[in-house]
Amino acid sequence: MSTLVDLTVSGIPHQPGLARLAAQVREVRPAAQRPASDAMASLFDAELRLGLEAGDTVRATEAALALWRRSGDLLRCHVVLSRVLTHVAEACADGVLPVATANRAWTSAAGVVTALRSRTPPGTGPRVVLAAVEDDHHVLGLESLAHLLDDAGYRADVVGALPVHELAIVTAGAQALVLSVHRRSVGVRQAAAAVRRAHPQLLVAVGGPAAQDVPEADLRTSDVPALLAALRARSCPLSEREREVLQCVADGLSNADAAHALGVAPATLKTHLDNVFDKTGTGGRTAAVAVALRQRWIR
Repeated sequence: MSTLVDLTVSGIPHQPGLARLAAQVREVRPAAQRPASDAMASLFDAELRLGLEAGDTVRATEAALALWRRSGDLLRCHVVLSRVLTHVAEACADGVLPVATANRAWTSAAGVVTALRSRTPPGTGPRVVLAAVEDDHHVLGLESLAHLLDDAGYRADVVGALPVHELAIVTAGAQALVLSVHRRSVGVRQAAAAVRRAHPQLLVAVGGPAAQDVPEADLRTSDVPALLAALRARSCPLSEREREVLQCVADGLSNADAAHALGVAPATLKTHLDNVFDKTGTGGRTAAVAVALRQRWIR
């Protein structure tokens, strides 16, 4: 499962001692679970894991960049970081890995995230604030998510851990607040409720192990695509059907073919397109598609 703002994953099997650490940190998904053409990307995946385990920032960064280039999947790079750090943290907590070794892995991961973010220009779209409440310091996870939001065109603003009363101030003018929730806390619920009162139109999302314990949030998930879908739904003026019509146009379908694919009459499809032109301020199919692609309303 892809992580949102936490650096943890569930369902990790229990194995004793160093054997478990070695098995988890060096684990690569079985070949049957990925296409044959993905084999090279999986090698970079494993190299990234080994670089982090060794605390070798240069090696891990080179592997992450190669994995990104090979797979074209930025999310995959961040998921690998998340899983490795989870394994390291568990091994350290069990006393089978020295704290110094775990710290080197975290430092290397931070270097990798910085290097990845430096290759993506900041987004120019709606502002999304990434935060945690006091005493919940998981800033590396927030930076990781910020890179994914930058890549999706949003202006990601990592503010770290803040007192509840400050969250309402820093979220003014933002489209969404994403809170990192690693443990059950009354403070998190208070923060979500306070921000909701101050900014009723703001999307409040929580991610992490304790996300489901915050009913005051609009969205409780650790899935990045789910968060992006919710953000697009908030910012996109087009209806779901209008997005479908424009996606058909972007895929190269004629009006007649798009109407057939969507099961609507050609006149109905033309009405949808006219609405799209009005909402995007454009005068034709090509311009409307360009706007929608730039804003990430369609793929």
